[in-house]
Amino acid sequence: MLFKMKITYLFIFFILISCIHSTKLKNEPIAKTQAIKAIKEVNNRLNSELDKDILLDNVLKQLKLNRSKIDTQFLALKIRPENSSETILIIPENVDAEDEGYDFILNSHIIIANSKTGKIKNSTTERWTSDAVMLTEATIDTAPYIVTDEIRAFGIRTKEQTQSQPNPYNNESLSLFIKSGDSLKKILNYYDVNTFIGEWNTICEGEFLDTENILIMSKEKTNGFYNLIVKSNKTYANSFKDRNGDCLSEEKLSLEKSKLIYNGIVYNK
Repeated sequence: MLFKMKITYLFIFFILISCIHSTKLKNEPIAKTQAIKAIKEVNNRLNSELDKDILLDNVLKQLKLNRSKIDTQFLALKIRPENSSETILIIPENVDAEDEGYDFILNSHIIIANSKTGKIKNSTTERWTSDAVMLTEATIDTAPYIVTDEIRAFGIRTKEQTQSQPNPYNNESLSLFIKSGDSLKKILNYYDVNTFIGEWNTICEGEFLDTENILIMSKEKTNGFYNLIVKSNKTYANSFKDRNGDCLSEEKLSLEKSKLIYNGIVYNK
């Protein structure tokens, strides 16, 4: 995929150069400036993709993994906004799942590496499985989770769902990690931030619950870590048929507030 992107960028690059030479830009300074700017942008994008490619190769060498072992659907890289010299990576390694009853299994290497050299600075590995509840997405969350005065955590969000029509289920969970020596310590374990569940007859009648949990850093601390305030927005829906056989729906909203505190190991209620 990265190889195709390189070819595409090079193709655009040479087209832009050809345009400059074929157009009388000497008498059109504005057009010339815009064309040069466009070339620089394409070149920067190309260099960025090349850098990511080299970074990934260097990380894989240290993990002693071939690219063929990586599930690219869940591969992710993101520069830390507070420190551009560090890049967070999710390297999902495929594991044979035939004898374990899963659709697939991933040994997901979560890594902080030097953005230029790819040298691994901190890492941990998690086992992700997918079966009836199917793993569909994994992303890196670099929102400002300032958990202490000196420590900023980062998040990994995972999404999963079922294919059941009578019992639909979608869920997005958040885990938080901080540096711990040359490892990474998980301080929030798969906390549900968005969940939709339901039970219905696939025609009309049924009940549904949609929950959104918003995490906000508190100014209060427990065991040296700031508490997490959880604002929960819940929508209850009930669908039914009226006397005329028409399908109607009623909704009820509720707002709740709770908090997660750090017990010295992880955040929990």
